[in-house]
Amino acid sequence: MKIIKISSAAVATAAAILKKGGVVICPTDTVYGFLADASNKKAVAKIYNIKKRPKSKPLAVFVTDLKTAGELAQIDEEQNKILKKY
Repeated sequence: MKIIKISSAAVATAAAILKKGGVVICPTDTVYGFLADASNKKAVAKIYNIKKRPKSKPLAVFVTDLKTAGELAQIDEEQNKILKKY
């Protein structure tokens, strides 16, 4: 594991790791988040293995927009209204 101080170069390094199917651990305001490419099954499996998390417990997925969310999940009209609002 390599610890990197936050910088533009660190962001580029993290992006390269994610593109290669790796896992990046990133501090947030309250916890450390495990980041991986959600479209890469092997990368997602790495997070489950690292956390020793049962496959029955889903992981959170962050997306850039509603279109991408709709590609990953079924969103009904009521949910769509709420998502557009917030």
